[in-house]
Amino acid sequence: MIFRSLHRYIRELSLKVISSIALIPSVLAVGFLITSFITLYVDESSPEQLISYKLAVDNIIYPDSARTLLGSITGGMISLMVFSFSMVMVVLNQTASNYSPRVLPSLIGRRFHQVVMGTYLGTILYTIVVLSSIQSSLYAFQVPHLSILLSILFSLISLAMFVAFVHSISQHIQIGNIVRNLYEDTLASLNHYLKNSSMISREEVPSAQPWVSVASPTSGYLHDMDRPTFLKLCQKMNIMVWMMVPWGVYVHQNKTFFRVSRQLTQGEQQALFNTFIFQTEEIISKNYAYGFKQLTEIAVKAMSPGINDPGTAVEAINRLTSLFVRHMDAHQTPFIADKQGKLRWIGQPILFEDLFTWCWTAIKNYTAQDTVVIYKLIEWLEIMICSDSTQRHSAIFSTALSEIIDHISIHVKSELDKQKLNRYIRELLHNSPEQILNETVQEKIDTVDALEMYPR
Repeated sequence: MIFRSLHRYIRELSLKVISSIALIPSVLAVGFLITSFITLYVDESSPEQLISYKLAVDNIIYPDSARTLLGSITGGMISLMVFSFSMVMVVLNQTASNYSPRVLPSLIGRRFHQVVMGTYLGTILYTIVVLSSIQSSLYAFQVPHLSILLSILFSLISLAMFVAFVHSISQHIQIGNIVRNLYEDTLASLNHYLKNSSMISREEVPSAQPWVSVASPTSGYLHDMDRPTFLKLCQKMNIMVWMMVPWGVYVHQNKTFFRVSRQLTQGEQQALFNTFIFQTEEIISKNYAYGFKQLTEIAVKAMSPGINDPGTAVEAINRLTSLFVRHMDAHQTPFIADKQGKLRWIGQPILFEDLFTWCWTAIKNYTAQDTVVIYKLIEWLEIMICSDSTQRHSAIFSTALSEIIDHISIHVKSELDKQKLNRYIRELLHNSPEQILNETVQEKIDTVDALEMYPR
């Protein structure tokens, strides 16, 4: 038991380290530090006359000039680093205010930005070590020629990376690029979920009525699971586990976490729980629904009175539409079986109905009187209806259609805009399956037709 708890703690710690934005800068800084000792060793062990001849610096760099040069490089690099990241913080703060604070981790955590940070830190460390070695009693030389030349080279590389860094950050803070990157990350996570999960239909899932519920002893975002250990435990206990929460969502303490096919002892419950890994924040790669929610928040923030940017809302809706078309394939339930083919783990899928309702309702409630965004919502609904070839989600789309008709009648003040939007809805219904046109929708369309025929 202690070993399993320690193993779980080590895995959680390793995931935090790997996902930390300080990992690459720290590795690069240590690499530069090691490089400084290697180059100083080369300067000391190689014949000084040969190095001076090859590099042609014997009569150029003296101890005093070397200290001045390295001191200038160190001070300049520190100033460059402070300026770079002060500018970035100001830009990111503005981006968070205009769009959503949730986009900040994706901007700061990009690999190239971490490499730039690591290069700055590494160059500073390298230069300080070389500066401290000049006329030191620990070394046989007075001036480490090779190390000084490499310090100059690293500083020039840092300057070039500064220009690339400014260009990169200026590109990534543009809302079009933010929305596109969110869409690509979310689509990649959704595709990974569909391709790497074994699926069964909901009808094939066994009934969970006689199963025993197990509550979570802690809180956090469900990040991952040690599958080999989990399968071994299930085989040893001869049980099946049915998850009550999907991957990536927040699990509350004392809430039902999973159900098992028989009663377990406290030790068995803890052993199973130790195979799950929790994190303190959501990650798109583990929970594609988080990407859907971020795009929704950007659309909602864009429609706030202080920003009033319908173009951004339309762009976010376009991306959400494509993602929901793909998400229609995620209607089955994931499972894991052992080598004998016996079902051991049944997952909890993220239901299309829940995710669509959350995103649709949030955006619809903030569109107010903007006919451009309302038109885009109707187009979104039209694409969803056309893509639902099996009519599995007809009830959801019929409800959404009824809501948008009510929204238009209440919030759209221009009669001309109302007529155009209602005409577009009638065209949508004309080309839609009969399941969409239920009694409620038909009654509301008839009311709209009567109002247009006899305007007030």
